[in-house]
Amino acid sequence: MKKKRLLTPLQRIINGLSIVICAASLIYTIIVYSTLPAMIPSHYDFSGNITSYSNKSMLIVLCFLMVTLITVPLTVLSGIRGLTDITNTPFRIPKGQEGKLSELTRTLLCGLNLTLTAMFGHIIYSATKLKKMSGVGIWLPTVILGILLVWYCIRCFQLSKQPKEWEPWDD
Repeated sequence: MKKKRLLTPLQRIINGLSIVICAASLIYTIIVYSTLPAMIPSHYDFSGNITSYSNKSMLIVLCFLMVTLITVPLTVLSGIRGLTDITNTPFRIPKGQEGKLSELTRTLLCGLNLTLTAMFGHIIYSATKLKKMSGVGIWLPTVILGILLVWYCIRCFQLSKQPKEWEPWDD
């Protein structure tokens, strides 16, 4: 019997991009760290203006948070086989639809992973450039997160209305 893959190709690509962005952010930080002044921007308002400065060691904290709280946990969580056992959904999912729910939840986790990792990478990059953060880096992740959550709720609602059996994706 052919073993089914846990992640779809799209989910693998999204998780791969998250890992690449995380690694690139870490490498970039290591490369530029010694050239940075002692104080670098650490907080931006919604317009991208610098509102406070911190010691450059704040970059190490940001990298640590990106790796330990976002990229690694979300990549690992998206690979858990019993994901439907720990998933709370906004709608009751009929029996037989657990496979589709797992796929939806994995796609949501992969999307959150990519969005948050990219946001942290952009913050790290902006802090090292010592200038105003681009507005796109501030509002775009918020919009993407909102779209992901609305998409997930809509798909769960549609899934709750489809009592028929669904075959999980197989390649």
